[in-house]
Amino acid sequence: MKNVWRYIAIGSAAYFLILLATFPVARLAGTLERQVNDLDLYAITGSVFSGHAGRLVWAGNDLGAAEWRLQPLRLLLGAAEYRLELQHPQASGSTGLGMTLAGKVYGRELDLRLAPDSLINRFSPVPVSAGGELSVRLEHFVPAGKVPVEVEGMLSWRAAIISEPLEIPLGDIEFSLKSVDDALVATVTQGGALGASGDITVSDNGRYAVDLLLQPGAAVTSGTLGLLETVARKKPGGKYQLTASGSL
Repeated sequence: MKNVWRYIAIGSAAYFLILLATFPVARLAGTLERQVNDLDLYAITGSVFSGHAGRLVWAGNDLGAAEWRLQPLRLLLGAAEYRLELQHPQASGSTGLGMTLAGKVYGRELDLRLAPDSLINRFSPVPVSAGGELSVRLEHFVPAGKVPVEVEGMLSWRAAIISEPLEIPLGDIEFSLKSVDDALVATVTQGGALGASGDITVSDNGRYAVDLLLQPGAAVTSGTLGLLETVARKKPGGKYQLTASGSL
């Protein structure tokens, strides 16, 4: 009897693998596009085990080429999950992207490196050129609408610097990321050379609000202080209130 159950198990596993191998990858891509708002996949090749998209666009953001690999062990937990590798000059990294048996799409262990210019200029009141190492790490998230939901993670900007219109070394800046209702909230946890504190909020409809209090240290140059006075409201005690809003 034990041998019978063993053969049944082996046969079932083989049948499942054959189904996966023969499942059209284009149909899998179509299912993802229907389940994830504002997701578009182009030039799909490969199989459901591994493949390549010539271009991936999410919420209007061109993330460039992407490769995926099936994570077989996640099938034991009732989810079809892939490791997704993004390859773009302004956004590269990897994440786990999966779908449960109930049809819920989720992401986990995202590690993304971004070009500072591409992100900072979305919120800056004046055009800037920026440098440093900008990265996003999310423990988990659910891709939905303009911003993901159920987010828990961190954004860090190491050796941050504004190079234009004025050179401003900013040091190390860090934000905690979390979902609040239908919005993504980034709260400063390390303020860098400008002594920043406060929040940046991005709502599901694409609207954003910047509310930061800056308290520059003694090493900040007079040129930097002059620029702050043009983009922020000066407050008592050498502080500056930076507020801005708009749409992504």
